[in-house]
Amino acid sequence: MTTTGWRVSRAALRGAAVLVIMIGTASALPARPDVATLNRLRALPVEGAITELRSLPVDDALDYALALFESAFQRGDRHGAERFLEVSEEIARASGRIMELGEVLSTRAALAQATGDVAGAISAIGEVVKLTEAAGLTEEHIMSLMFLGNLQHRYGVLAEAAETMGRVLARESDIENRLLFAHALSETAMLNYKLGRLDDVVPFLERALPIFREFNDENGIGTVFRIYGNYHNSLGQVETAIDYYERARAHYINTNNVHDYANISFNIGLVFLQAGMPAEALPNLENAIENFANAGSLSGAGMAGTELGRALYQLRRFAEAERVVQQARRHLESSQSFLRLAQAHAMYGAIRFSQGDKDGALSAYGEALRLYRRLGMAADERRTLETMIRIREGTQGEIEL
Repeated sequence: MTTTGWRVSRAALRGAAVLVIMIGTASALPARPDVATLNRLRALPVEGAITELRSLPVDDALDYALALFESAFQRGDRHGAERFLEVSEEIARASGRIMELGEVLSTRAALAQATGDVAGAISAIGEVVKLTEAAGLTEEHIMSLMFLGNLQHRYGVLAEAAETMGRVLARESDIENRLLFAHALSETAMLNYKLGRLDDVVPFLERALPIFREFNDENGIGTVFRIYGNYHNSLGQVETAIDYYERARAHYINTNNVHDYANISFNIGLVFLQAGMPAEALPNLENAIENFANAGSLSGAGMAGTELGRALYQLRRFAEAERVVQQARRHLESSQSFLRLAQAHAMYGAIRFSQGDKDGALSAYGEALRLYRRLGMAADERRTLETMIRIREGTQGEIEL
């Protein structure tokens, strides 16, 4: 069994580790299990160990099950890790141990996120949100809301993500960690930008920037500048947008933040695309793909690949565009970035239509349409459906991008 995916998973799990630790601390689990007993259980086949776990008192069973999950995870035994986590959840639910259940579900959410199952992660952490609220665990509840909002953003349900972040901001008086609050502000600004609520972008950035500066958080400052760049670009203020992007890039270089450096290259590429300069966009988008890949972000690489395909399409380099967008679709399918995947399908449809493949174009646009419907993106759904109707009726000229 290959363990490559699990190495990636361990890195991704760190993003949710704080929440898992916090809930685990609140649950006051028993002392660490007896080493000799744990080693004996480790030596058994997975199902044999599970049979023994079910015969133990609840506290011991949970303690050993979580320890066995950790051991299996560390050695790359995916099946064993998933089974021990399932048993941990089963025991916690059956015994009514709410805090332990919160810990298990947080771990499940982090694991699902790391393996690309964003929908599963949202489901698990959504339950943690309810559990922590019911238990009166204010700090843990806020952290779980932050995790949920980030997952919803990645999944592409932007309105739901914005609503979740609004719940975080409504708890400002309960948030002692000012940097956490600043991140919630900048995340909300980005969501408002993506939802087209431009009047609601700058006020959140103006509140976030002083906090990031107070703590000398260069990544936070860079993100604020990057969103300012997005905002000004949407207003057609290209020079101002580029200036903000370059300022953001300097902060990301200082922190060796490869992922957000890639975001800047992507954003600058978009500026050139929207200005009708696809040749100038190419090197920026190629740089974005390379750095997203270096950062381990298939979603980012797929997003940038879609726009690189758009640039190549506009340059009438159709064969290259098709190859690039096919790869982008594969990346986005594996990362479950469904909004971006819908956009890649639509781009692929335009490319196939340009090659005279009407059926291939309709198939790709149909994939995009299903995803837009699933995500509740009414305007994109309507535009895609109109394009498909024009293609079927033979009235579609040049595809609008």
